[in-house]
Amino acid sequence: AVRLATAALRRGGVIAVPTDTIYGFAACAANGDAVRRLYEIKGRSRGAPLAIAVGDVRDVDAYGEGGHLRAGVLERLLPGPTTVLLRRRRGEAGRATPELNPGVDLIGIRVPEHDFVREVCRAHGGAIALTSANRSGETSTTAVEEFAELWDACAEVFDGGEIPAK
Repeated sequence: AVRLATAALRRGGVIAVPTDTIYGFAACAANGDAVRRLYEIKGRSRGAPLAIAVGDVRDVDAYGEGGHLRAGVLERLLPGPTTVLLRRRRGEAGRATPELNPGVDLIGIRVPEHDFVREVCRAHGGAIALTSANRSGETSTTAVEEFAELWDACAEVFDGGEIPAK
């Protein structure tokens, strides 16, 4: 499953994945076409920012500036159902495409407490743009069947069972 997910991300596809909180749509955060496709599938306004997910806490620094944070604070918060909002790295230091949250100086970064998503990020070698698997404005989904009408828009859909509401 990790190989299938990684291959789809590298081709610029959008995938549906279970996370620690809800089901999500994911795309390579470094691929502008993939990020645009993610917005299209959701029917989401380009002005609405997307978060990213990385495999490990040590990866956060590649996308957001956390030097001002007290030592160990990220390790206490992550992994888990927390999005850390940091000033976005720009230029060569920032590895996310400019199409991800254009004109926004901050970036939301997650390290989900879900082995599959973290393994996909690690195997992919970079962050994934991650948003809820539903149409914009609709209820978040905790079962793969709840967004079945959007499966055809995805390169791959991964069923992790029902995610317990938290």
